[in-house]
Amino acid sequence: MSESVPYHNVVEDSDKWIASLGKEHLDRYQKNLEKFAQPYTYYGEGEIVHDSYPPRDAIGAAAGLLSTVRDLAKYDVAIDRHIFVKKETQEKAWTNFVSNSGQRLPYGLGWFVTDYHDLRVVWHYGDWGSGFSALYLKVPAKNISVIMLANSEALADHGGETLTSNVFVCSFLSMLGQAHDCEQTSQAALTKWKQQRRATAHVAVHVDAKVLEPYVGKYQFETLQNRIFTITREGDKLFVEQSVSHSVKTELLPESQSKFFLKARPYEFIFTKAAGQAAQLDITQDGQVFHSKRIE
Repeated sequence: MSESVPYHNVVEDSDKWIASLGKEHLDRYQKNLEKFAQPYTYYGEGEIVHDSYPPRDAIGAAAGLLSTVRDLAKYDVAIDRHIFVKKETQEKAWTNFVSNSGQRLPYGLGWFVTDYHDLRVVWHYGDWGSGFSALYLKVPAKNISVIMLANSEALADHGGETLTSNVFVCSFLSMLGQAHDCEQTSQAALTKWKQQRRATAHVAVHVDAKVLEPYVGKYQFETLQNRIFTITREGDKLFVEQSVSHSVKTELLPESQSKFFLKARPYEFIFTKAAGQAAQLDITQDGQVFHSKRIE
């Protein structure tokens, strides 16, 4: 997996990575880094909005690694050749767990396992929420795999954990002559996803620059890994930028004089200002409130 390494410190710590990867692999990785796809998200009635990269310190199952389809294809070959685990162990990983109550669960060891019209499909997906998503699916009986990486959430977000809700999966299964009712269910899921995007879209209003000016400053959120959000103003528009690598300046759109929203993420920015005091900022997401400390 020579191309799949933590993207945020390879360039800065190149000597260390040369020692572990070799200059040839590091050069290849840096070329891939230069072609790092720009992230986008789907908003409202179908507006395509440029998004930020994941934070540079977000290393885990969901983010922090840069890879390619070719690289994941090598990983796929290694799985089929049982380089990582023995064939017997792999078979257990691709077998559904059974709950204590005897219910057959949709998950094995690290894989979703679905019996689709007597065809076993093992698969997984990735979804950053906006900007990036991925899908990796294997049909062991046919020795076929499909690997897809996308620079928006649309590849995986509309399907979630249900195999037949994903239009890309169903298109692949139709090529195998295994579509059955998949096209209908996946199109219904996609339509519902678009409707939800329309329903959750906000309507921006105009706010005078004099109202916006007191909001300009830097705010630190201790519960968000001590991230600092910088609020700036350009005319009658507010912008926010995070203190992380690859962060882009994003417009904050006013829903009222004190409440603002982003098109790329389901956050609400709420400013409060008591008489004679500097403005404070809270961010809300899914009912959870994150309080900040103004530092500048």
